[in-house]
Amino acid sequence: MANTYPGLICIGAQKAGTTWLYGCLVRHPRVTMALVKEVHSFDTRHVPAMSTFNASRFRDAKKEVDTLREVDEPVPPSLQWLAEQHGRTIDDAWYADVFAGSPADGLRVDITPAYSMLADAGIDHVVSLCPDVRILVMLRDPIERSFSHVRMLLTKGGLPADTPPMLRLAAQEGVVARSRYVELLERWSARDRKSTRLNSSHYNISYAVICLKKK
Repeated sequence: MANTYPGLICIGAQKAGTTWLYGCLVRHPRVTMALVKEVHSFDTRHVPAMSTFNASRFRDAKKEVDTLREVDEPVPPSLQWLAEQHGRTIDDAWYADVFAGSPADGLRVDITPAYSMLADAGIDHVVSLCPDVRILVMLRDPIERSFSHVRMLLTKGGLPADTPPMLRLAAQEGVVARSRYVELLERWSARDRKSTRLNSSHYNISYAVICLKKK
């Protein structure tokens, strides 16, 4: 079972190039990823605000698939995969199934920026389940990241009509917390075996690779 878990997990940061990374890696023949970019396994179980996220998106996907089939429209593979998860329990066995069938010499990758919000219990779960995993952290200028985060929220339209002005919205805790890189790296590096820092000119993003170890 352990061999079916990821060897690389990207924990964000959100709006720091993780979609670009997914687009690059998903094309590689020796890389196995979910049909959707973000798996949301650990945050669903360890971050209270995310506890119903997967159940909601799986339910919504099933409804959308049913609607498409009623009108004889094609169903995208990623949407089909989400719909097939409806009703399943999000546990370690489910997480292994996400990467089932991957080649033995390949690399299994999970890119879920919400993992950056994991507290100690969630990080310990990752370490216990995937003791040899490497954690990739992509860091963008925190102010740029926060405003990009706000633009995403506004685009999705999930904000109330009395949404505060841009500056106030960018200062909200849910936005600011994801830009507290020092706290993020300190939590994860407490289990660190070796850290490698890389710099890139792509969107002024820096990369940190953390190799975990059990306590």
